[in-house]
Amino acid sequence: MNDTKLLKSKGLEQKLYLTYHQDGLLDLTIGIIIALFGLVILADQPAFVGLIAIPGVLYIPFKQSISRPRMGLIRFESEQKQALKLTLSMLLGVAVLIALIVLFTLTGGMPENIQALIRDNMRLIFSGFLGVSLLAVATLLNNRRFYLYAVVGVLLVWASMLVPFHLGIAVMALAAILILTGIALLVQFIRDYPLEDE
Repeated sequence: MNDTKLLKSKGLEQKLYLTYHQDGLLDLTIGIIIALFGLVILADQPAFVGLIAIPGVLYIPFKQSISRPRMGLIRFESEQKQALKLTLSMLLGVAVLIALIVLFTLTGGMPENIQALIRDNMRLIFSGFLGVSLLAVATLLNNRRFYLYAVVGVLLVWASMLVPFHLGIAVMALAAILILTGIALLVQFIRDYPLEDE
C-alpha cells in the first residue's frame, strides 16, 4: 500500500512539473533564459551562449519549494496526454537544435550568394525559430500564454528590422514581458494558495 501511495505521489509530482503552469515559474524561467540570450546578443559574445540554459536547472527546485507544498490544491491532465506532450517537446527540441547546428555549420561550405542571403535574412530566420519554439511550448506544455509570447516575440523582431533597432533590445523586451508576467502569476499563486504555516 505504501508503494502504491509513493507511485501515485511521484505521478502527481511529475504532472506538477510538466503540466501545471499557473504558478508563473515556467514564464519566469524561460523569461530569464531569453534575457540572458538578449544580453549575449547585445554584448556580441556568442561564446557565452551555453550559459543561457543555466536558469533552466533552477526550474525543478523552484517547483519543489513553491508549488509542490500546494500540490493537493492543483488539478492535472491525464498521464497519456502528458506523456505525448513530453515526447513531442523532446523531439521538437532535438529538431530545432539540429536545424541550428546545420544552419551554422553548413553555411561555411555554401556558395557565397546563399551565405549572403542567409546573412541578410538572419533576423527573419531568428524570428521563425523564436516563434516556433514558443508555439511549441504553448502547445506541448498546454500553456496558452506562450501563443501570445510567440506573436509578440516575432513582432518585436520584425519591428527591429523595420525601425530599425538592435535585435538584442527586441529580445530583452520579450524577456521583460515573460519575467513580469511570471512574477505577477507567482505572487497571485502564493496569495491564492497560502500554506497553513504562512
